[in-house]
Amino acid sequence: MGYVVSGGGAGPGPQASTVEADPQITTTSSTYIDLTDMSITITTGANDILLIFDAMASSTVANDNINVVFGVDAVDETEQHSEYVQSTTGTGTFVHSQIYTATAASHTFKVRWRRQTGTGTIAFDQRKFIVIELR
Repeated sequence: MGYVVSGGGAGPGPQASTVEADPQITTTSSTYIDLTDMSITITTGANDILLIFDAMASSTVANDNINVVFGVDAVDETEQHSEYVQSTTGTGTFVHSQIYTATAASHTFKVRWRRQTGTGTIAFDQRKFIVIELR
């Protein structure tokens, strides 16, 4: 299960929250689903928000694609990142980042993922999700 390892608050400078998880999580879904342990809720001003996700990625079959998109308040952002998994012999680093312009309110940020192509089971290990309000 994920846990918050740092946090920010009101005042000058950025507000940051981080969630980390290590047990492997897998899916065979070809539609976007929540990465259940990668969710952060913070109250922001009307500012830009830097979203960063990284993980070790793998697949049970070669030539698979893993897609990640950020969900903000139950709406998927259009900017997605795709990573091509070339072989089944190891893992590779998967990194996705995006700037989101927020309104002043409480927002829930999530990492969502899917298998774009192929027939394998995709997996993430050692994952981290960082949300930074830039103010």
